[in-house]
Amino acid sequence: MSGAATGASAATEPPATVSVAAASTTSDFAERLESKYIDPDRVFSTDVRWWLGEASHTDETLLEEIQALYDSGFRGVELAMQGDSAAPDATYAYGTEMWTHKWNLMMNKLLDLGMGVYLTSGTNWATSNVPGLDPTSQAAMQNLTLGTGTVNAGASMTLLPTPPANARRPGAKFVTAYAYKLVEGVTVDPDSFIDLAPLVSQGADAWTQNVNWTAPASGNYQVFAIWTQGTYQTSSPSAQPSYATNYFDVRGVEALKAFWEEHYLSDPALVEKFKHGDVQLFMDSLEIHPGGGSEFQAPVATAPQFTFWAEDMAEEFQARKGYDITPYLFLIRGVKSLVYDPYHSVGTTGVYRLDGEEERRQAIINDWLDVQTQLYMERMLTPLKEWLNSVGIKTRAQISYGKPIENSEPIMAVDYPEAENFNQYNQVDIFRLWTGGSKLENKVLSTETGAQMAPYNNTAQRDLEDAYSAYAAGFQRIVWHVWGAGYSYGNTQWPGHNPTGFRHFGTRHPSAADYDEFNAHLGRVQQLLQTGKSRTDIGFIHQNWTQGVRFGGGVGNDNTEMNWQLAHQGVYYRSTELQDNGYTYDYFSPKFLFDDDVTFDGDHQDHREGRLQGPGPVPRLAGHRWGQADPRLGEEGPPSRHPGGRRFADAAQRRQGRRARGGHGRAEDVVDGSDGGGLRYAGRRLLQCRPGRV
Repeated sequence: MSGAATGASAATEPPATVSVAAASTTSDFAERLESKYIDPDRVFSTDVRWWLGEASHTDETLLEEIQALYDSGFRGVELAMQGDSAAPDATYAYGTEMWTHKWNLMMNKLLDLGMGVYLTSGTNWATSNVPGLDPTSQAAMQNLTLGTGTVNAGASMTLLPTPPANARRPGAKFVTAYAYKLVEGVTVDPDSFIDLAPLVSQGADAWTQNVNWTAPASGNYQVFAIWTQGTYQTSSPSAQPSYATNYFDVRGVEALKAFWEEHYLSDPALVEKFKHGDVQLFMDSLEIHPGGGSEFQAPVATAPQFTFWAEDMAEEFQARKGYDITPYLFLIRGVKSLVYDPYHSVGTTGVYRLDGEEERRQAIINDWLDVQTQLYMERMLTPLKEWLNSVGIKTRAQISYGKPIENSEPIMAVDYPEAENFNQYNQVDIFRLWTGGSKLENKVLSTETGAQMAPYNNTAQRDLEDAYSAYAAGFQRIVWHVWGAGYSYGNTQWPGHNPTGFRHFGTRHPSAADYDEFNAHLGRVQQLLQTGKSRTDIGFIHQNWTQGVRFGGGVGNDNTEMNWQLAHQGVYYRSTELQDNGYTYDYFSPKFLFDDDVTFDGDHQDHREGRLQGPGPVPRLAGHRWGQADPRLGEEGPPSRHPGGRRFADAAQRRQGRRARGGHGRAEDVVDGSDGGGLRYAGRRLLQCRPGRV
């Protein structure tokens, strides 16, 4: 028995020399792998936003804080000015000589240490803004403002209705006026349009518009009078009013450029450091508004200032969509995105309705928001990126959520896209709104992380939970919110400068002793996530200009504010069957399929064997024919029913299958992952993923 056992063992075990060689090979591989992650390069570490109480810190304390940030292992630092009630704005705020000195001091020190420097696009992160900018100029943000009133059947009107006095600003210009027959409440007859503009003459000022008009006897009419004016949105602290630049006119970028060249870019030696360092301009979640405040919470905005504007916006719309938007501008009143309901949609927003033609109303709104998105990318993000790249600065921006701009397309126009877990509630399925486009564009995707934490109520373990949620979704970089300066003007008390009450990192917390080890761990993870090729099995076509997300979340069973992930539920694609069976997936606009930076490999004139890829490492995506098709996407028809609807050009007309022109996000091809590999063309229609539907 013993001999038999020995013989069997000898017959099945490999020779000792082979075993040693295999063990040696395995050990070599393990050692090489481990060596890459023992001490990760700082470039893979996490970043942090630093809130500074104006420019009121001493040089010594600033340099001490920067050394502490370096010793804590952070990759880069975002310099964000906050107000300090004790510091005189005229001396220490944005645009002062002291601000120029302190920011130059910090930028030089950070770059000398090999750290990243991240500058905001204005006073702080809220908007791109310039001190002293003329708010009535096209370089400053402009809006459309609505005045409305009812004229009873057969009654006359002699003066156009105006918005409330607190919504009227100097420098306004009259745009147009018209009337529609009221059906009921805020619903109008779409075929009853009456143009009043030819009947209008200006009185004492732009807000006084005379008109001599009598409503038809057939019914009551709602009159809509529209003006354009500056939004007068400002950011503080600033030495003088710092007005938001126009995101829809290139003169906005030109105004920012002129200001930067006078300040950030005025020192040739520092600019040379920019070109050899890691310098970024950062733009936070879009906090621009048309002039009536942010109105974050309700599904319908109420301010009479109802949309952004540029002086040629109507002409641009006509050229891109093929019909005149002017008679339909009133439909934009009240339209917004929402951060408190992931299922918010164009169907649940906006004030006015068209009788019997809800589909047409939504189509017009989507057309308007599509043009608004295009102009934001073409006139703000792209020229900003081109200019800053020429002086060694990259652009990083949080993409779209909270404002009625398409939720993923602006990823194409920045160097580094970003989101924030404060508004995505650590839900992987919400994070997927950003991961798809970022992978296709081969761009490092970051998330502003930790703002939801209560002050002095946090642990490193909870920070890891935040980070791991983002990593699981496909994010590769964490930007922590926030580092608080140890001191501020006239204040030496613990915990230092924290004017808004958020949780913050800083030298005066006991946990500061662990920051370096904490960053080393996350640096290893982020190095891994930024290495190799990104592969995803399935891509959902998801084009949404009024995207809903979920701020704050909840713990109950209300489907608009629950913790879907812990309940093992999806948010947009509600089923979890894909991830339960090992498939990964993302959401992205169909326009990514026609972007210059997204290609199909190989010769695939039949569009069945091409594999979708981005530049550099190849993100692999595969489409799946789930979701509900929007019945109007791409349909051709007269503007009276489907204004602006167009088909994508036939895919065979693309330049080697790599580009097509488009209208509303429908193509004649779909990506199909049935082969189990990368993306495959299947020669079918793309379907739009509708929230909450399977």
